[in-house]
Amino acid sequence: MNYVPVTRTPPASYRWGVGASMVYGGNIPILDLGPGLLDTGSPTITIDSGSFSAYEAVTGGVLQPSACS
Repeated sequence: MNYVPVTRTPPASYRWGVGASMVYGGNIPILDLGPGLLDTGSPTITIDSGSFSAYEAVTGGVLQPSACS
């Protein structure tokens, strides 16, 4: 387990937010460094919409609207 400081960057700073980076496949950057939210009651990690769009683009993922309700 690694310690990471809680972010001061809004809107993540309003909750348990951290500075996050994301790489897909070991070498494709998705998120250089941006705010991320942690939910201690579930396995959810929230990222901004631009990073999510980048993740969809590199993985070929497609959002299923029925799963988002």
